[in-house]
Amino acid sequence: MREFNLFVTVLVDEDLPYIVKYAGEDNLVIGSDYTHADQSMERDFEEELRAYATRGELTETVVDKMLYDNPKALYRL
Repeated sequence: MREFNLFVTVLVDEDLPYIVKYAGEDNLVIGSDYTHADQSMERDFEEELRAYATRGELTETVVDKMLYDNPKALYRL
């Protein structure tokens, strides 16, 4: 997926451990709709995502990739 710059957007209320297991950790980004005042906006998406790591459902590395490394690669920054 990375070779073709293909990324999958997920929401924090989805089954992220399952998605990471099958899609991998290098091509997932969070679809927060940040700054859009609508019903799909996830205001606390970072805290909710980090809670997965606190519970041991995802590693801190996966969370950091979804919040920083993967969006950076997606936008080629």
